[in-house]
Amino acid sequence: MKKKQALRRWDVTGKRQLEMVNFELPRIQAGDLHLEFLANGVCGSDTHMFHTGAVHPGHAGGHHSLTLGHELIARVKRVGRNVAGFKVGDIVAVEPGLPCGTCPNCLKGRYHCCPKTKYMGTPPQDGGLADEFYWPARWCHKLPEKLAKDPVLASLVEPLAACRQSWALRNKLVDLADDEWTIITGTGA
Repeated sequence: MKKKQALRRWDVTGKRQLEMVNFELPRIQAGDLHLEFLANGVCGSDTHMFHTGAVHPGHAGGHHSLTLGHELIARVKRVGRNVAGFKVGDIVAVEPGLPCGTCPNCLKGRYHCCPKTKYMGTPPQDGGLADEFYWPARWCHKLPEKLAKDPVLASLVEPLAACRQSWALRNKLVDLADDEWTIITGTGA
């Protein structure tokens, strides 16, 4: 009988402490994808969590460490029973926010403005720097074949999407001519 290989994840366990931790996945939920990690960009918020030791309340009676990572590209390993549109082997970009789905913004389709969003890799929501993890299929986006061939390049999808959203908001908030300059800057969290 083949012994089951332990899964590993990268956890911040204290200030400037990053440890590889063995773990087991719980049962997959009906709306989730079982994903295999391929690549991740490192964001300013990841370095912030590392430097501050972002431990967060875990199960009753204590704290557990925080798994980093939210600029993720992964391969679909298994599909939850209520999921359509994905198959084993698909390469996906993971949208890192989990909005509540019930607030006025979510009900108007502006989930990116949800004040209750839990972000992957930010307390209390663990990230995806793990051999494998689950994520709701609704927040996974299948990559075009050409981009899927280079997961490291594809890991720029999330930060570039943030820039694109900032550019769209710039056009709504500021009256600038097309030939005027705009600088978009930031450091993560």
